[in-house]
Amino acid sequence: MTPTLTILLLVILSALSDSLNFRGNKTAGHALRYIELPGLIAATFVCGITGALDTGLFILAYGFIRFALFSYIWNIVTGQHWTYVGVVDPVDRFLSKFPAHGVLFARVVFLIVGIAITIKEL
Repeated sequence: MTPTLTILLLVILSALSDSLNFRGNKTAGHALRYIELPGLIAATFVCGITGALDTGLFILAYGFIRFALFSYIWNIVTGQHWTYVGVVDPVDRFLSKFPAHGVLFARVVFLIVGIAITIKEL
C-alpha cells in the first residue's frame, strides 16, 4: 500500500472516529480509534519506511494531510456545513480570523505538499 493511500485512510479513520464520538455513538467511535492507533504504528512497516528521516517525513506528510482534510470530513459526518469553523479549538479560533476561501486555499496547499512528500520522498 502506498504511503499516500495509507495516510489518507488513517486521516479518514481518525475523522470518522472523532465525529462518531461527538454524535454520541461512542461504541463505534472507540472501535475505530482502536483500529486507528495501531494503524499509525503499523503504517511505517506496511509502507516500508525505515530510518529516522523517512519516519520524520511520514509524520510530516501525515500532519499536512490531516490538517488539510480532517475538519472537512468531521464537519460532513457530524452534519455541519463542510466549511464550518468552530470556536473552541485553538486551531479553529485562529482559522476563523481568515475568510473561508483563504482557509480552503491553505488546506489545498497543505494537501498537495503532504501528497508530494509521500510521492517524492517516501
